[in-house]
Amino acid sequence: MTENNEIKALKIDKQILDKFWTLSESSSAEIIKATDQLVVLLKIKQKRNTENELSQELEYSVKRLVKGLASSRETARQGFSVALCQILRKFDVVTVEEFLNLISKHLKLPKKESKAEKGSSFLGESLAYLTLIQSGRLLQGDGQFIKKVIRGLLWVSEKRVYLRQICYNGIRLVVQQLSSEDFEQYAWPEIEGELKKGWEGCSADVFSLLITCRKQHSELVNKDFLKEHWKTKKLFKDDHFTKIWNILMEGTSCDPVIHHVNKVVVQELVNNKCSLGKFWQAGQGVVFGKSQVKLLNLGFHMLLELLPLVKTADQMKQLLSRETVKMWVKNVDGKLRDLNPLLTVTKTLGTEIVNIMKSCNNSDMQIAIMKSIVQTQGFPGNQTTKTLDHLVTQMSAEAAKDYGNYLMQTLIQQIRSVDPRPIGMMTSLHMLIHLRTLVSLSSTAADHQWQLELLEFLMLHSYWKVVKESKAIKHCNHKCDEMEDKIRKQFQDSLHKSLTQLLIYKTENSKTLSVHAYKDTIYLLATYVQTLLDDKTNTVALVKPMRHQARADWDTVFKHLKEIHSKEDTPVNHAFELLFLFNAIQIFTDGSSDNSGLEDLIVCYKKASETKRKSVGKTPKKEPAWIEVLTELLLSMMSQGSTFARMVANNVCACMAKHITPEAMSLITEVLKVQNPGEDNSLLDIEDDEEDMEDMESDGEEEDQDKEVEEKEESDADEDIDSSDSEEEKDEVDEEFRTAIKSALGPAAVEEGEDDDDEEEDEDMSDSEMFKLDAALAMVFKNSKRNKDKEKKETQRQLGSFKLRVLDLVETLVRTPLSGDLVLDLLFPLLELMIHGEKEKENRELSNKACGVFKHLYKRAKVNSSAIADTERSLESLKSVIEMSKNVIDRSLLLSISDAYFLI
Repeated sequence: MTENNEIKALKIDKQILDKFWTLSESSSAEIIKATDQLVVLLKIKQKRNTENELSQELEYSVKRLVKGLASSRETARQGFSVALCQILRKFDVVTVEEFLNLISKHLKLPKKESKAEKGSSFLGESLAYLTLIQSGRLLQGDGQFIKKVIRGLLWVSEKRVYLRQICYNGIRLVVQQLSSEDFEQYAWPEIEGELKKGWEGCSADVFSLLITCRKQHSELVNKDFLKEHWKTKKLFKDDHFTKIWNILMEGTSCDPVIHHVNKVVVQELVNNKCSLGKFWQAGQGVVFGKSQVKLLNLGFHMLLELLPLVKTADQMKQLLSRETVKMWVKNVDGKLRDLNPLLTVTKTLGTEIVNIMKSCNNSDMQIAIMKSIVQTQGFPGNQTTKTLDHLVTQMSAEAAKDYGNYLMQTLIQQIRSVDPRPIGMMTSLHMLIHLRTLVSLSSTAADHQWQLELLEFLMLHSYWKVVKESKAIKHCNHKCDEMEDKIRKQFQDSLHKSLTQLLIYKTENSKTLSVHAYKDTIYLLATYVQTLLDDKTNTVALVKPMRHQARADWDTVFKHLKEIHSKEDTPVNHAFELLFLFNAIQIFTDGSSDNSGLEDLIVCYKKASETKRKSVGKTPKKEPAWIEVLTELLLSMMSQGSTFARMVANNVCACMAKHITPEAMSLITEVLKVQNPGEDNSLLDIEDDEEDMEDMESDGEEEDQDKEVEEKEESDADEDIDSSDSEEEKDEVDEEFRTAIKSALGPAAVEEGEDDDDEEEDEDMSDSEMFKLDAALAMVFKNSKRNKDKEKKETQRQLGSFKLRVLDLVETLVRTPLSGDLVLDLLFPLLELMIHGEKEKENRELSNKACGVFKHLYKRAKVNSSAIADTERSLESLKSVIEMSKNVIDRSLLLSISDAYFLI
């Protein structure tokens, strides 16, 4: 262009100039928007010119965009390519010849360019050719332009290997657009030489181009051509799999960029009805055998292409072979960084396997996937574990049962085998986790017989060993008398978690029916346990012999279970059956426990079952009503670390809600009361009740000791008060603290029995030694205070956790109709917890939970407002609510207090 034209370019509309900034720095969405706006602006400017004359704005834009293709800014190349392609499509006045001249002029290599600048120029030239091809304008010009573009792309591909793939992609696009006549006249002479070289030294780019020519122009690239130059009439068949893999490996030269030939090859394998399994077997040893990153990357990406196309279980087994799965596990759970391409592709592969499992209706294929992964030696890491867990949840009912049977058989073989083990130790543990998952699987939720079979298997191997084979007792077909403690422990853990999950899980149309089905299943499990205990043929034996008291407790529990199970399924009977089932499980869970709550439970059951019961109001004061004793048992269960215990307690509470009395409710609200600082609390001693009872039995023996202490105190009454106080403090010091003091004092410490009036040692100590002694003592007292603070915080944390669990009970209660008095009993403890949590951040979780329970209470109480509390009590409650509101600032709390006011 002339110098005058360059000067005129400075007067380009600012709106147009701004679009170039947007094109070079924006996201894809902004690039598309800026391109559309640029085209509109250029159309307006072009209207001032004749049809064959470019406006200066259009001429400037095309030139700047062509130059920008060689820019070192990646976003500029993308944005400029899109804009240039659209301009070529919309403005026929920009001819192909002029465009090619611009490429030659502005993307030509100067002699003094650096290596980086040359690379940018080559990339810009290839992008310019691709832009012309994709615009569709190349075919509108002279046929010689087609030759020129193909030659240009081949030339660039020879200069820069990393640009070879996009250059050949451009040629493939030209081949796809050309008619047979134009292809033979203009394209074929340029590429014929590359396509005649045959298998030997064939690159991925040439092979991809050959496949395209074979599909688009088969009259020229026909069977005779293949027979002459490739020694075959068919490229894709079993004999050529190894050769094809060699070509695919050549394509890894652009790693980590994945060559497009992968997808082309897979599609052709499908079109030619080749065995995908055999194809993978021909290459897995090559891509996974050398542990080269680029080959591993190729292998995993090919798996991503092949797996969704597999139709049979046999092919799935071939693709997910032991070698393949081991390499996948090694990389997905290895020490790869987040941005590592291998980690990305292996994670994607795991997701793809899950998606295949989800969409697959073939149970054989689902089983093939699960077995292929589980059979791999070694314990999977976090990512594989997540994938396996997701896979199990996607299994159909048929596949789940087959897989469950496979797990049970494999575990039995593992237990029986000495050497070699069929699977590793950690794989065995993971299999048990899968068995636990299968118990509450959604696809088999309604099959309670299957759930029972799994629970029986877990129960048997948790606490028994099979001494000899027997078909008379289920799951005793094989002798299993020895098992490692680690596996036994996992059996027990899986059993207990299965029982908990099944109680939580909704297996029927409603939660009530689900719990009823659960109760029936666990009763049958208890019956199976009774069969094992009554075995007279010495087929099974307990791992740890059952204590006489524990066996007596079991007989008592099972007797009551049979009695309740035969009765009408009322809410009360339902609740007690759940409690007896819980006690039955507890006998095995904690063999050393006295199961002391069992006697109280039996008494409660008998009183609740009496046909002519005394009213609660006539119950003697010294003897609490059965519902109060039962409430204490439920609170005790809520204090346990067992989720199973807490779930049972919640379900029992729901059944017993109609029987809750104000006295029973007071036991619950007492736990929820907010304590003042320094106030003692014994709520956390619930689990130690058994020890407290033992202490009470020994009170008589301690009376004599108490008398001796009193006599000693009376004999020392004449001593100085300060001396007496110091003696009391001395008695309270624990041995650990005393030891710490002695250690800090060092040689200055006075041993018991030594004379502490020796002043010579004190006189011999220097000031520096005294200072060191002071510092050591200060540290001891500081650590002591820190430990006490830590213990106090831990106590508060446990108390808060216990209150959260009790709130679960309360939430169960408020979902049922309650009398006005019971509503008032709950109202103020909940409000106090909400206010207390607002003041202290560490109680915020407890406050939020209380707030949620209060909302349920408010909604339910409004609906069931027929049962009104005593008027006088209601008035007092209103006054209390008003007083409570005076100390609250938070808006949400004020709204809750307002709701409480209107509720009363």
